[in-house]
Amino acid sequence: MHNLIDREFFQMLTRPTLSRNLKRMLRDTLKTENVDRLQERADLADFIKDNTKAGKVAVEIWGIDCDTTESRYIRWIPATVHAYLSRLEKERKYAEGPCSVHILTLKQAEDYQPVTVDHALRAFENGHSHLVTI
Repeated sequence: MHNLIDREFFQMLTRPTLSRNLKRMLRDTLKTENVDRLQERADLADFIKDNTKAGKVAVEIWGIDCDTTESRYIRWIPATVHAYLSRLEKERKYAEGPCSVHILTLKQAEDYQPVTVDHALRAFENGHSHLVTI
């Protein structure tokens, strides 16, 4: 996907209709974004390294499914950027609603308590079966 976008972007840069200044601005923007992404990845690697225990890092996975059941739990994954990004992509791909994946510090992982809340059942028990509040 990124290769297609990059190819289209560079094709746009080579069009003769673009002014020289606009081309320069677009190239500078692309360079800045690449540096920022590389810096973000380096920062992520450092954070993972600082919160590693026995070669693993704890990630919090949060989501709400199509039945309005909210869950929050942790999983220990290999302590690499690739493993984290793969888990993030997997959660996004198979999510039935909003979701997030965050790396926890070792202190947060020690004190962690998983949570599951059925919002539809809670609304029904509170006498509001027609309205679910999250």
